[in-house]
Amino acid sequence: MNTEKQENLAILDSFITLQDNWDGCNAVAPEEQIIKLVKDFILQLKWQPEIFPTPDGGIQLEYTVGANQHLNIEILSEQTVNIFEMFADRPYSEETIHYDVEDIKRRIDRFYGYKAQ
Repeated sequence: MNTEKQENLAILDSFITLQDNWDGCNAVAPEEQIIKLVKDFILQLKWQPEIFPTPDGGIQLEYTVGANQHLNIEILSEQTVNIFEMFADRPYSEETIHYDVEDIKRRIDRFYGYKAQ
């Protein structure tokens, strides 16, 4: 296992200690079930993201290339994922999808493939 994956797994482990109101603004702490789901997902990724808890109890995976390419994947549950994409030469997009590992992995690959065009 590479260092980036190990670091991301350690970050996810640290979320277990978060309590509700972890940000001082009534944020909900991620449940262990979501942390485990994201840990299992991280192990499958070739592109490792930056990882953050979200105020609504989810976990955000963030990819950035340069100043103008962003892909944010917010995993809220085993059912719900929000995808946010921003590129310099096309409109910002946002959608909510059903949690599907292969679909999300394709989106990440496409994000990095887009850079090569």
